[in-house]
Amino acid sequence: MVAALRQRPGAAGCVIDIVDVDRDPALEAEFGEWVPVLFADGERLCHYHLDTLKVDEYLRKTG
Repeated sequence: MVAALRQRPGAAGCVIDIVDVDRDPALEAEFGEWVPVLFADGERLCHYHLDTLKVDEYLRKTG
């Protein structure tokens, strides 16, 4: 998902923080079956696969 995200127009300047949910029991309990999960500013944009429509919409909105 990270590689696909980096290829999106407008994502070049975005900071990507990768969190290993398996290292945090609370995160694993919440997201264990949903990984990978992509959040931006606290909003869940997608899980499993990159939702390019949602990501592009977010990137346009945040400019």
